[in-house]
Amino acid sequence: MMFGTFALFTLVSLLGLSNATQDHRRLPGLTETNILPGDPFTKLAGITAGAAAPVMEGNTKTVFYFRHTESTWNQAEKRVTQPTWKDFVFPLLYQGWTAGRMALATRTKDAGPSEKGRRASLQAGSNLQGMSLYEKLSGDDVKVWSSPLTRAVVTGYDMLTNKSKQTMFINPNLREKVSNKTFGPQDSMYERQNLLESYKKFGIKNTNTKDLTEDVTTPDKDDQLANRQKNFLEQLIQSPQKNHVVFGHSHWFMHLGEIFGKEKWSKPGNCDGLMFHFRKDNDKFILVDGMPITVYNAKHPGQTKRVTNMGTITPVEI
Repeated sequence: MMFGTFALFTLVSLLGLSNATQDHRRLPGLTETNILPGDPFTKLAGITAGAAAPVMEGNTKTVFYFRHTESTWNQAEKRVTQPTWKDFVFPLLYQGWTAGRMALATRTKDAGPSEKGRRASLQAGSNLQGMSLYEKLSGDDVKVWSSPLTRAVVTGYDMLTNKSKQTMFINPNLREKVSNKTFGPQDSMYERQNLLESYKKFGIKNTNTKDLTEDVTTPDKDDQLANRQKNFLEQLIQSPQKNHVVFGHSHWFMHLGEIFGKEKWSKPGNCDGLMFHFRKDNDKFILVDGMPITVYNAKHPGQTKRVTNMGTITPVEI
């Protein structure tokens, strides 16, 4: 009797969780195909259906920003901070937690994608090709950018440029913030030649590395990330292209909100991110609007919660 009651309770709980997940996935911008009523690229965050969109002035740029897939550093960090029962029950057969601690100790530079991360970026690319968003991102009027770090370049290649054959411009301004903590990661430092060899190892093609001229071997100073972000936004303003796809990092993305005079943005999920419009007025970068983009997580609804935390992205009064 007790077993039957427990089984019934478990079944009801699972059904309830499934329904909650389905409802969660139907939040604006989080459907399986990211297609909303009407044109999904005029459905802007904070603007209700039927409301007029903000006027896009002449120097307004559209940016599609995607976070890289899981890296070997991310994987090691998870094994330290989130050990599983296997780490304790089978310490000799399953060395995840120990391997994670070793990875933290060695402070790996330029962490590439983990095996799980590579599968995710390839899946995200497959998902993207089945979405109307792909045509938008692969158009002739689009410029594709990436951080120099291997995990971002591989993500951009797997998600977009391998299929679209677009050139991916490697931009050092997009590299992740390098920690200055004594025991923090150095996975955002790199040597130029090692990067080029890493791109070759992962079969990356169609990259433009003319701006990749220097090694990065020291931590960032307090204002260095903000300066790099402003330099990159200025490059977009000066670019003849109106539309830009960027493959980068979580902390770079999160601190971008501060450049626009807002609080830090929330951390995006792997291979997901945000579409936003911005412009420059009187030497200030102005955020016009934005909406979450789900590509990989569109097929993994249980992982979309983090993407919806970008509630601070709202239209600016014009």
